[in-house]
Amino acid sequence: MVESLDLIHSDTNTESNLPLQGVFVAIGWKPNTDFLGNLVEKDALGYIKVTNATNTSLPGIYVSGDAADARYRQAITAAGTGAMAAMDVERFLSH
Repeated sequence: MVESLDLIHSDTNTESNLPLQGVFVAIGWKPNTDFLGNLVEKDALGYIKVTNATNTSLPGIYVSGDAADARYRQAITAAGTGAMAAMDVERFLSH
């Protein structure tokens, strides 16, 4: 169980201890969307813009998870929007 965190300020090299009761680990802060180039609309930070739940600016291209979620960036929300995108793709392909 994590009870505290030792911090070292990268500019001043000063150390401090932060008591805490839990930790969320994030893997990076930049969405991995560069491979799309300008295929779909993205915001200034590189997150894919979403309309109507999982739609992108290009019909037939859907997005979920951290590629579009600058706020929560959690595995559980990514799994939920992944299921939504899968259902939206199924509807798109059946029409």
